[in-house]
Amino acid sequence: MAAGAANGQATAPAGAGGGPDSRRWLILVVIALAQLMIVLDPTVMNIALPTAQRDLHFRRGPAVGSDCVRASVR
Repeated sequence: MAAGAANGQATAPAGAGGGPDSRRWLILVVIALAQLMIVLDPTVMNIALPTAQRDLHFRRGPAVGSDCVRASVR
């Protein structure tokens, strides 16, 4: 019987929580990439929007730009 079990405390199996878990790192990488895409998408849209407006002969105005970015992000 383990020392922790004698005190009424639950003991973790060997290797659980002791070393780096590859699934935790994978989840962290996926979340980090998703966050990067969330931030990067509106940034690219805001940088490319003036060129797209000029090439497509859209009227100038802040409403067109904000509507395009809002529609893209949703």
